[in-house]
Amino acid sequence: MKKFNLVIIAALFLFSFSCSKNENKGGTLTVDTLSAKWVVSGTSTDFVSFEFNKSGNYVVVENDGTKSTNNQIILYGTYQIVDNQTISLVGFGTLKLKSIDSNSFAFTLTLQSDSGTEIVISAARAAIIASSSKTDLLCKTWETVTHNSVSVVGTEYEGATVLFSPFGTYYVNYPDYPEDGGLAQWTWKDNAETTLCYSWEGDPTCNGDNEVQITQLTSTSLAIDEAGDVFVLKPASVTKSASVKSVKTKMLIFKRRSLIIK
Repeated sequence: MKKFNLVIIAALFLFSFSCSKNENKGGTLTVDTLSAKWVVSGTSTDFVSFEFNKSGNYVVVENDGTKSTNNQIILYGTYQIVDNQTISLVGFGTLKLKSIDSNSFAFTLTLQSDSGTEIVISAARAAIIASSSKTDLLCKTWETVTHNSVSVVGTEYEGATVLFSPFGTYYVNYPDYPEDGGLAQWTWKDNAETTLCYSWEGDPTCNGDNEVQITQLTSTSLAIDEAGDVFVLKPASVTKSASVKSVKTKMLIFKRRSLIIK
């Protein structure tokens, strides 16, 4: 009888260990594991990429149905990790984790506008810019404080944010003019990492017209100078959530599209 009991105990132990191992099969969902740009693989969906940063923002890129990179739907907002399997993308939908590791991310997406349909998505981690102290400081979500030494309160720049990521993404958002936001790519000009270059149309190549001087960069302050236009920014409070359609138009880093002289 004692021998039989020992067999039962051993079997229960093995079953418990097996279940515990299976529960962790999908990887651990944390801000650190999630924070990346994930490029969607396959052609079963119009979604191009999902990106999350440690400031608490997401940027989702979706083709508008024409498969044209010139007209894409850019969804930008805040996210919350609800539990080890669930991510809430505020104003957009819910992700349910299938698996995640350092190279791949598989999940189902339920849109807020269509709670009955699950979209199965597999994605791979994008290439990252080489890590450095300045890259690490720059890559977060920032909000404007002053423009040419004048407070932005009461101006079109009040609440404007810019997100830089170590995957070469930068996104500009205007809470009062969401349609004038834009998604671009950025890179350092050289190893000095005091000038960045950007492009609204693919990989950036520094040409003098698309360069921004970084005149101050700390954990709490960013100052940029583009052709004499100087902005000072601070880490964003990430309280805004928006869903906008962005058309890739050449413009200054903080210049609203509607203000561009055609």
